[in-house]
Amino acid sequence: MSHLDRLRDNNNLFAGLRLEGQFERMHYRVACRAEAGTDLVSATSHQAEFQLCPHHQRAGIPPPSAQR
Repeated sequence: MSHLDRLRDNNNLFAGLRLEGQFERMHYRVACRAEAGTDLVSATSHQAEFQLCPHHQRAGIPPPSAQR
């Protein structure tokens, strides 16, 4: 990611990254909806965090996005 950060002109540009493969564990965060006009630091100060492991799929536990 630091290589991608060096390519940005300023901190207001965002990048997406797609990875394909098999991972032993995945930990990710999701920013919650914020009121219009909320600055980015405040809006992302309370993020939902999730972890997916291979045993989730084997046990038939759906990913968090499917549990709503």
